[in-house]
Amino acid sequence: MNDLDVTSALEAFEAIELTAEARLLAEHEHARLLDLPTQALLEKFGAGGHKPGSGSAAALVGILAGKLICTVVALTREKIAYAAAHSQAQFIATQITDRFEPALYDAFQKDAEAFHQVIEARKQRDAETDPRRKRELGDEALERLRRATEVPLGVCRDCLSVAELGLSIYDIGFRGARGDSGAAVSVSLAGALSALFVVYLNLTSFRSGAWAQEIRREADELFRTAQQLQEALFSRTTVLRSQGEEEPQLALPLVYGDAARS
Repeated sequence: MNDLDVTSALEAFEAIELTAEARLLAEHEHARLLDLPTQALLEKFGAGGHKPGSGSAAALVGILAGKLICTVVALTREKIAYAAAHSQAQFIATQITDRFEPALYDAFQKDAEAFHQVIEARKQRDAETDPRRKRELGDEALERLRRATEVPLGVCRDCLSVAELGLSIYDIGFRGARGDSGAAVSVSLAGALSALFVVYLNLTSFRSGAWAQEIRREADELFRTAQQLQEALFSRTTVLRSQGEEEPQLALPLVYGDAARS
């Protein structure tokens, strides 16, 4: 095979690769976002677009927090020493899997789609030259923003509930998995506050009105709840920190993986 044949073969191979990549991207473009491969989803978050955006990110970390809680529940239910907590731990897991996880999965997709509609409406408004039609499109964009604001408000509400469940399993669950339960509370609070950022930012587009006042009232109430849960998490962190200071350091070998949880 001469150099020309090699070059032609390489070009043909690259063309096949590009076609396959384009097909994969096209499939991803119309896929349910959480059904995408992890790397493809992360690339979408970092691509400079709005679908998915911050509201979906808040829902995603709420889902992650729920998964961590379910892990602690599973570890707790494996251990006879925690038999008294088995029933309550299972109740916590059921709340996650049957109520909050489905709601957050749904919100992840809804937030991306709702804000996409807001962006499209704003583009139409900005491109319009007729003043009357421009005002109509502006009103439509605001109406879509109202709907888009209610999604992250629900995400915040659900993330705070997940945080409360995380604190419960932290207190009653397997002590060797408190890293997981503590992370679950911290992550879910991050999701709640991230969602509140979106809500408060969107409210700056509304001067007044009963809807905006009601949304702000609920957002303020959720913010106070988040502060209380954050204080509860800090309190447990402080206790854990003090235990590390008071207890003597033991010279133990490093243990990795599942053995570290036994």
